[in-house]
Amino acid sequence: MNKKHSIMRRIRSPFVGLLALAVAGVTGLRAQDNSDEVYELSPFTVAAEDEAGYVATQTLAGTRLKSNLKDLAGAIQIVTPEFLEDTSSTGTEDLFLYTTNTEASGPDGNFGNGGAERRNPNSVRVRGLANPDRTRSYFLTDIGFDTYNTTRVAIAKGPNAILFGLGSPAGIVNNGLKQAMFEDANMISARYGSWGAHREVLDVNRELIEDKLAVRLIGLNNQVKFKQKPSFSDEQRLYGALSYKASESTWIRANFEVGSIDASRPNTSSPTSNIPTWIADGRPTNPSNISANGFSSFGGNRAPQHIYDNPSATHPTIGFDPDPATSGPDGIRRRHWTAANREDQGTSGFSQGVLTDETGYIFDFRDKSLSGIDNQQRFSFDAVNVTIEQRLGENAGIELAFDDQLHFSESLDRVQNSIRVDTGEVLPYRLFNADGTGTDPANPNVGRPFATMVENFRGQENERKAWRATGYYELDFADQSDDFSWLGR
Repeated sequence: MNKKHSIMRRIRSPFVGLLALAVAGVTGLRAQDNSDEVYELSPFTVAAEDEAGYVATQTLAGTRLKSNLKDLAGAIQIVTPEFLEDTSSTGTEDLFLYTTNTEASGPDGNFGNGGAERRNPNSVRVRGLANPDRTRSYFLTDIGFDTYNTTRVAIAKGPNAILFGLGSPAGIVNNGLKQAMFEDANMISARYGSWGAHREVLDVNRELIEDKLAVRLIGLNNQVKFKQKPSFSDEQRLYGALSYKASESTWIRANFEVGSIDASRPNTSSPTSNIPTWIADGRPTNPSNISANGFSSFGGNRAPQHIYDNPSATHPTIGFDPDPATSGPDGIRRRHWTAANREDQGTSGFSQGVLTDETGYIFDFRDKSLSGIDNQQRFSFDAVNVTIEQRLGENAGIELAFDDQLHFSESLDRVQNSIRVDTGEVLPYRLFNADGTGTDPANPNVGRPFATMVENFRGQENERKAWRATGYYELDFADQSDDFSWLGR
């Protein structure tokens, strides 16, 4: 199935149809004089005027309606565009290095995540607990945010009673999406980084009908390189937005996004290896043929057959006797193992030794990837969001929203991040002579390090569709009666 083509088909129909409807609906409308026009800010949006540098005073994170941060008891941190720009943050992996009570994994991160960050580039942690729920415009999402189409980021840390059912114990990370503005504007940005990384953004905004209809299109090309060669991450995204003011009390807003990521991300943990302890023990080897499990009937004896239970294995896993004396589907099994004999290996929390210094070692694991580009990660996604806002008089209103998302991810891990040594003095098979005697051929690679390859594929497709209706009524008791003015707004 061609994911990119299916994504474009999903986007094209609803968005183009909405654009045609908006243009048809404004035919014949007269332009109005901006000098006499008074704009009433929507309670469902937060404007740039509510921010000053790194300081934000209002948010939607508390109630899904614009609220003052000073009136909310929850632990909410607002990240403004100026903060994102000054820290060169483009996603959660970058941002969570600077925000409070947050951690990020990855090459520049501050906590290890067992390799999960290679399959999920947005692997982060809040309050030391877990990965928070990600939302875009407060719709749950699997799509990682990027600042190319983000206005601000709200981090609600911990359970949010008002948004019950949406937030995890680790909290919520929401990115507000850029909207089409009633002006003509163009923006081009380019960024270059270490090891050949580069990033380009093209942002075009057009006012098609004065104070009525505007569209915006933003494209991203993000090529990330890493110190650990030949790791890479190639990302392309396209975002479009539409704003239509049908009347003084009716707004229609829509946006879409498509994108894909093709990557082979670096190993953020050094390889596991018992080679140093093997050298310290005097480099012991094993003279026996530990895998001599081939089927043989010479001398009146019958040895078990091989079983290859892994399609990518180069040697059998276990033996299987075709004529066992016991019943059962698996018959008689026999296993052979060679492992390090360590006193602490059976203790709780034990892990294999990892390499801490590449100096003088057989492999430079800081500058080179042990897997090359054999380990790969791919992502593709699309999203469509449509909202209709209707004001009902001066103090009431309702917003209807529809959100549709499709996210596909796959990862292929072939090379394990571990360096072992071959301790077998002979090869795992026997050469037989005409008289029935046999010899074990010598192993030319005894004492040499090696890495293993095992096909490990993960694929997942998540589709999310949601409807949401949000209503409000503004009630200020001070305007109603002096007797109840103490209740406030």
